[in-house]
Amino acid sequence: MKRHEYGILVQIKAKFDSTCIETGNAIKKGDLILWAKGTKQVYCMDSKEAQSFFEAKFDEEILSPSQKYY
Repeated sequence: MKRHEYGILVQIKAKFDSTCIETGNAIKKGDLILWAKGTKQVYCMDSKEAQSFFEAKFDEEILSPSQKYY
């Protein structure tokens, strides 16, 4: 999980219609979103925050130097 400046970001499905805090895009119930637990803010998948989240997740899971593949 990536730590956001106000809490932890979690990828979930939207439980109700909302608006992305960064882009202002509409979020429909059932859409994949990022939810900041501390503030309960939501980010759509088109936001820069989502892009940053998935880049960090890739770095942690794929490029982690602690994992040895041999």
